[in-house]
This record gives sequence, structure tokens and C-alpha cells, in this order.
Amino acid sequence: MSKYAVSLLVLLSSLCLVAACKKSDYPEGFPKIHPIQLKVVEDGAPVEGVQVVVRYNDQSLAKWRTSAFSNADGVVKLMTRGFEGAPEGEGVLLVEKRDPPVKQDENGNFVAGNTENQLDERFSDPDESPFKVSIPKKQKGFIVIDLGSETVSAE
Repeated sequence: MSKYAVSLLVLLSSLCLVAACKKSDYPEGFPKIHPIQLKVVEDGAPVEGVQVVVRYNDQSLAKWRTSAFSNADGVVKLMTRGFEGAPEGEGVLLVEKRDPPVKQDENGNFVAGNTENQLDERFSDPDESPFKVSIPKKQKGFIVIDLGSETVSAE
């Protein structure tokens, strides 16, 4: 076998190994996921610290928890079992906002946080949440959750 053929064989083997490793990172039966970004707003202003959970209508997706928290810009990058992205499908968004159990006050002292949900309780109830959604395979812009008007729209 020529030196060129051996080098090519090693290169192809390495590429196959890399591809196999990437795929094996996912748990068995893991659905195909796509990068999805949401934005949480109220009266046009971004809302930080909101947890968003996707509750899919398809029961086969129910075991793959898809959720994330909004950042200071109100942006949520959905994660499924620790992997960035979400399966496509129909469902409802469950949203809630809680303080951390322990936080620091303005003097740097650790105090108990308010762990009660600060949003309307309907928003975290799968039967009452007004935030129906269709998670697309390919996304353009953001999926906007407007807490004030209780709507979901595309931006």
C-alpha cells in the first residue's frame, strides 16, 4: 500500500471516528433538534430570568425536557437534555419566574429569595397556558412570548 493510500485511510478513519463520537454524545432515541431562540417581553421590554419549558403534544417527545431561562435581553436559547436546540413539533410553552432560593442583598449579605412564581399561574399550567407554539425545523428571527398580551408571535 502506498504512503498516499495509508494517509488517506488514516484521514478517512479519523473523520469517521469524529462523526461517530458526535452522534454518540446523544442518548439513545434522541430526537433531531434544531437551534431555536425565543424572546420574552412584557409591554415591549425584555424580561430576564423567565424559565420557558416546551410541553409537546407528541408524547414521544415528552421524555426529552426542552427548556431554558431568558437572559437580560429576554432571549431564550432552547436546550433539550443539555444540548442546544429543540425538536420540531406542536405544543405549549410553560413560563414562570422565581427568584433564586438564596440571593445577595445590596450589602452583600445572603438572604432568602422569593421563590413564589411571580407570573400568572396560568402561564405554567399546560391546560391553561395561552402560549401555543409550533417549533419549526428552520427558524427566522425569534419566537416572541409577550406576557402582557399573552400571545406568541414570530419576529
